[in-house]
Amino acid sequence: MPQQSIRTRAGSPARGFTLIELLVVVAVIAILIGLLLPALGRARASAWQAKGLSTQRQIAVGLINYTTSNNGFYPGLNTTGIRLENLSNTKPEEFDQKSNLPTSNFDWMTPCLDDQNLPVGRAQRLYTIFKEFGDPAMREVSRPGSSMVGGAGGQKVVDYSTERNGYPGVSFIMPSGFMWSGETLDGAGSSKLQWGPQTNDLTPVTLPKSFVPRIDRVGGQSKKACIADGFLYFNPMGNEFDARIWTPPGGSYPGSFGNFVDSGPVRRDSIAYGEKGGGNSADGAQFKFSYRHGSRLNMTFFDGHGEVIEAKESRNPIYWYPSGSILGSTNIHRDSRGFIPGDAATPKIP
Repeated sequence: MPQQSIRTRAGSPARGFTLIELLVVVAVIAILIGLLLPALGRARASAWQAKGLSTQRQIAVGLINYTTSNNGFYPGLNTTGIRLENLSNTKPEEFDQKSNLPTSNFDWMTPCLDDQNLPVGRAQRLYTIFKEFGDPAMREVSRPGSSMVGGAGGQKVVDYSTERNGYPGVSFIMPSGFMWSGETLDGAGSSKLQWGPQTNDLTPVTLPKSFVPRIDRVGGQSKKACIADGFLYFNPMGNEFDARIWTPPGGSYPGSFGNFVDSGPVRRDSIAYGEKGGGNSADGAQFKFSYRHGSRLNMTFFDGHGEVIEAKESRNPIYWYPSGSILGSTNIHRDSRGFIPGDAATPKIP
């Protein structure tokens, strides 16, 4: 039987697409996708940045609430951290019995989240802090370092990490300049707190001797960062983080900050913010993860407001150290000194 051609209602034969026409359609679709995908990517990145800043501000509210119940002192090494040293030696089991205990002596975040029903187990608590109260733009995964486990407590973190194929990467840090006191405890116990200036961190910045980690001592609260974006690990090849409960503050740099603190971008050898060739242990490998919002980072201040800060502007020492601190010259990022007016030899941080 001869094959009949398909006809339209008008009676004329139906014509399919030619190869050229199909290619044109495909090309148009590809062009539209190419135009839409970057816009969608920018929209997603903008949403992530806004969410990350909102999370920072939520934590900052918790920090401010903590200070109102603790004579103005905020959590960290010299406050909540001091109590952990004895506890980790005498009653380590309590770390898996109390949800409001910091996960390490440098952990300032857990006390700020006391109303968030954090898990009782330390390993789960640490995981929850990184995951539920992290930046959605933080896509990295970290694992406990083999040299930074520290007993049974650390082993539980290792086991939990293995079960979940790692921990979410660290999103936020507190500047270490706000952790110390201005003087070291002497034999007579005359200083305010236990941990004073550390040469492996503060040099060449000199804190005021009267400084203690109280919110009314940091200086202008609207210019002092209590939280900033920052990605921390100690082995850039293995993405290792510190699983120890107690990290010796006098230990070798950079292993003296745990997972929650960094010296900040003023120092060229900063773990989180140091650039390639700056002398930092990661040789700049972590820079892009700390400045993960298009070479910018989120920063939240002691008064509770947040801002988006460009990389160069983030090197302003006013954000990272208490008012009245003296900025030296050794190991300081080349941009940092230009932010401080006055005597070029010994500029005082406003």
